[in-house]
Amino acid sequence: MLSARRIPTVAALLCAACASSRNFAPRENQNGTGPTGAPAAVYPLPAPMRGDLRLWSDGARRSAPDGIPERTELLLGIEIENTGDAPIRVQPEDVVVRAVVGADAAFAARAAEAVAVDGAPQLAAIEATHGATARLGLMFVIDAAMPRDIQAFEVHWRVSSGDASGAQVTPFVVHVEDLRSLTWRDPWPWWGPGFGYWGYGYPYRWR
Repeated sequence: MLSARRIPTVAALLCAACASSRNFAPRENQNGTGPTGAPAAVYPLPAPMRGDLRLWSDGARRSAPDGIPERTELLLGIEIENTGDAPIRVQPEDVVVRAVVGADAAFAARAAEAVAVDGAPQLAAIEATHGATARLGLMFVIDAAMPRDIQAFEVHWRVSSGDASGAQVTPFVVHVEDLRSLTWRDPWPWWGPGFGYWGYGYPYRWR
């Protein structure tokens, strides 16, 4: 049994762990996973391209790269499976994070930076050729936010193949497993998921 003296220390550690990371899931087309098991949105590519695109988040975390003050980083992964003939391409500038919101605040996301993703090194861009799969890892610095402050965001992305291109917006919310862990395991009733975003995804269309 925990003594009354130890409870504040344990609570502080739990708060620090919750604040230092948070996981997210797409709110539509959640019918796949990324290489780490994170839930992914899967989209059929628009004609004349053939194949699928998977988009997932490996969560938000606190990080302090060498010589840089600690910051909140949001990680995304994209995977293209090309079943057509022409190469399909995605570059970091084709992916933008917008509408980053918390319970009572909005936050700004900086431009994407390429990072290594499980199963692929750090790449400046990806191009999936016929019959191939390519992965791109991206990191976005979220200004003035702790990971637990983030409740939802949108990913605006574009793919291209020659003169053809397709664009889409994918909404993300806090992963339900994060909310369950906070609700089920905390003995303090005033802790909880906060203002979670619940509901079903909405139909999408290519722009």
